[in-house]
Amino acid sequence: MDSILDEVRRAFRGVPRPAHFVDPSHCEECAEHDATFLVHTPETIGLEQFGDAGWDPICFLSEQGYAYYMPALARIVLSAPAEYLGAFLSHLSPHRIASFSSEPISVGAPGFGRLRRLRDGCRRRTTHAH
Repeated sequence: MDSILDEVRRAFRGVPRPAHFVDPSHCEECAEHDATFLVHTPETIGLEQFGDAGWDPICFLSEQGYAYYMPALARIVLSAPAEYLGAFLSHLSPHRIASFSSEPISVGAPGFGRLRRLRDGCRRRTTHAH
């Protein structure tokens, strides 16, 4: 799985950091989620920030924010308990993957392949966990 993580990191390393990750003016919860993303980087954010289904900031991320944090999501999910994998897979929808083909996020065909490998590896882990 380390090779998949390295591949995801390479595919998404050029994604620029957005000024905001969530629309902070939308509501108090969005402002809190944006503040969380603003104080972290893909290297520092962890399961503590992502791992609560009742307080899940990932679903609020803009497409560029999601792409920016994809290496962190891959790192977290590859080391997370199996029960977190379902939550991650729900965020790795075809719509999200398709959004990575637009500027300034474009990761190209190799990036899509890496995401599919990550998704498939996670699905295998959920199958073995049950």
